[in-house]
Amino acid sequence: MSKTNLKIEYILKASNNIEFDNIDTYISRKIFEHYNKIPTYTLEDILTILNISKLKFKTYLNQLGYKNYTAFKDEVIFERIVRLKQIRDRYESFEKNKIIQIMSQLRHHLINMDKIDKICKQINEHERFIAYGSPTLLNLLFDFQVDMKMFDKTVLLSSVNNGKILVPKNNDLIGLFTATGRLLGCCDAKFQEVVLDTKNTKILFSKSQINSEYIDFSFSMDTDNDYYEMHYVFLFLFDLIKTRYYELYIKEYISGREVYDYRFYGVDVADKMDKNAIRDLIDEFKSGLIAKASKKNWEVVVLELYTNIIIIV
Repeated sequence: MSKTNLKIEYILKASNNIEFDNIDTYISRKIFEHYNKIPTYTLEDILTILNISKLKFKTYLNQLGYKNYTAFKDEVIFERIVRLKQIRDRYESFEKNKIIQIMSQLRHHLINMDKIDKICKQINEHERFIAYGSPTLLNLLFDFQVDMKMFDKTVLLSSVNNGKILVPKNNDLIGLFTATGRLLGCCDAKFQEVVLDTKNTKILFSKSQINSEYIDFSFSMDTDNDYYEMHYVFLFLFDLIKTRYYELYIKEYISGREVYDYRFYGVDVADKMDKNAIRDLIDEFKSGLIAKASKKNWEVVVLELYTNIIIIV
């Protein structure tokens, strides 16, 4: 693998290889789960979490393009700072009503925002959100997984095949993804035991309304077509969920300086980043300064730049 600035995507892609049992998938899943706290972990900490040798971890980092853990950790810090700023800017311009209108043209009924809020509440109240079901649908959750991780909420995908099923913890929210409901009636005994028969809260996402003793509540894509129309509604739905989650639980929290540093965990960026990483961050703001200069007067631009620098240092 060649080095990339989109480190979380690389790690998540490897983590989502749910049908393969290999060391890279295992390490990637663990790192993805702990991604936001990596800046606070020493090498010894991460090796204990991974339960692997230093040599195996070094090989993994080399595949990502890093010669050591320090270099990797610096980029994780930088990536999170930049991503949270991008998310804030992007979500502020998100036109929720326009998305709802588009969805209404594909569905039989209007979206009930109370149901969206209920899903967001469940995600917020649980430690992790584990998605089981159709690989075709699960693969559409990639962007949702990345953004939710920036909000410190882990979304994991699981195989439903015996031997590869991710066993949920007591405080995990379970998402069951099936177009026709076949997942509930044709699963093997192992899936029945470790997923369906648990006391975990379960949300069913399907093409049409399905009632089952195993689920707590469901969300229907409410379409005739179980492929194209349902997939488009599904994509819009999880864009709607993550932006609504941002409005309800994240927006106020990251509106201040927390968005730019690691005071989430009592760690200052300046203490954790090397000089080159800090220089890259300053270059990022310089680029933003130039871009904004053509749209705003210089007094406003300089004030914004000054504010960002104060936030960092």
